[in-house]
Amino acid sequence: TPSEVYLGKSTSSEATLAQVDSAARAELAQSGRYTVIDASHADAKAVRDQTLRNCEGCEAGIARELGADESLFGIVRRVTQTDYYVVIAIRDARSGKLLDEQEANFAGSEEGWPSGVRMLIKHQVLAVPDK
Repeated sequence: TPSEVYLGKSTSSEATLAQVDSAARAELAQSGRYTVIDASHADAKAVRDQTLRNCEGCEAGIARELGADESLFGIVRRVTQTDYYVVIAIRDARSGKLLDEQEANFAGSEEGWPSGVRMLIKHQVLAVPDK
């Protein structure tokens, strides 16, 4: 983000991102449509290097190796101090084909990021009927 460049450091805390991750996992699990698995310990370079956001869909192959049918990957980007943008992409784990991509802009501070992610999942991702 521009503020990251200006300040020379990340403007979002790891604790907030952990809360976002937890909120997303809970919303998906509560839906009954998904079984959420932990991919954080997968033996893949993009996981070890924390570069999944730049791997152009490699999360699908990681999901396949972990026995999943689909992968879900989300990004939260701060736009300004009071606005943020969330993107969620779901891919077929075997083919890597993009099955669904949802995005939304939200207003609010970093404390609201978990809520924004839950709302995007609930009202856009889960609103799409099962394939």
